[in-house]
Amino acid sequence: MSEKPYPPPKLTQRIIYRIGWILCIFAFGPIFRPKVFGRKNIPQDGPLLLLANHTAMLDPVNVGWFCMRQVHFMASEQLFRVNSVLSWLLGHLNAFPKAKGVKDRNSVMELVRRYNAGNIINLFPEGERTWTGRQLPIVSGTPRLLKRLGARVVYCRIINGHLSHPRWAHYPRWIRLRLEYSEVFVYDDPERPDEEIMTEVAAQLHVEPESVDVEGFGFGWRMAWGLPSFLWACPACFVQDALEVAADSGNAVLCTACAARWHIDVSQRLHGETEGAQDIRVVTAYDNIIAHFGTPPITDQARFERDNVVLETTDAEVWLIPRGSKAHDVLGSGTARLTPESIGIYAPDGAIVWERKLTDFKAVLASVGDRLQLRTASENFQLNPALESRNKWQHFIKTWWRHAQERS
Repeated sequence: MSEKPYPPPKLTQRIIYRIGWILCIFAFGPIFRPKVFGRKNIPQDGPLLLLANHTAMLDPVNVGWFCMRQVHFMASEQLFRVNSVLSWLLGHLNAFPKAKGVKDRNSVMELVRRYNAGNIINLFPEGERTWTGRQLPIVSGTPRLLKRLGARVVYCRIINGHLSHPRWAHYPRWIRLRLEYSEVFVYDDPERPDEEIMTEVAAQLHVEPESVDVEGFGFGWRMAWGLPSFLWACPACFVQDALEVAADSGNAVLCTACAARWHIDVSQRLHGETEGAQDIRVVTAYDNIIAHFGTPPITDQARFERDNVVLETTDAEVWLIPRGSKAHDVLGSGTARLTPESIGIYAPDGAIVWERKLTDFKAVLASVGDRLQLRTASENFQLNPALESRNKWQHFIKTWWRHAQERS
């Protein structure tokens, strides 16, 4: 059966895309003052993959803004389920859905169809946004896709996108963005080793976030909002879920256990305001927390040795989210408990409300809205630890999930 050709854009699509492009110039331009290098490297005709590192929610806008051609892009299929208006708008801005964390044959076929029709397609080979600015692993199927297409590729490095809107932050910062477009790469050799391509993709998109600072003037407000979920333990005393946004400043956090307090700036530096609160970058504070609890992490060594429990919290829920649906089914509530072999919800008498082996999962990820989702080959579950950081639970489950995979 021959591939169905991708049609040229309709009039409404062209109009809406052009309106969006004009809004970028007059709304985002004065705010983000982008500094762009290599823009002339982007071909003005023929198919192209525009591969970029994924640092912030507005990356598709930032990457495609300077192409002077309509850019197509993959977007999380959950965005298409938020409401019908957003789904319609995304479609008219050339977006198409991709299920995160699992193989999605339909999205790959749509990508191939659009590429073969001569379009520019923006992809993020890491598969999800970074939390720290550091590069995430490149999706394993990337080399096969590039060779299948014989693809022309331009890489776009977003140098400081992680500072403009950190993944954990509730509000953006107004800083000058820096983007760098590479020369054109061609992947038309089907015999080229996948490992070599993976290395090249990673190298072209690599950024050292610790060496990046805000260029010139930058500002933000409520910059600490969301930080306690990311820094799920105090950087000074390591008590879990003890940080909170200061009542008198949206740009400060304090520890309810040791009273340490920090002010955060636009470069994601924490400035200590009390004794025992040292100056430290957010990414370094996160590294210290991860190191403190070990790999794989354990919250209470004595409890682990006695009961084989890695992490536990009360008042948790688990949902089942059918593929392609906005609705969810509540499967149960109770105490969430992670062990080296399984994750489950349990009643006060110890009865199993819901339980799965870690090896059953194909992906553990933070979806749109940083919802913690656990995906098997056929089901998508969402775990809601109401009283504790979802980012903490994702780190613990994902690390032990990988550990279980290695042992199996």
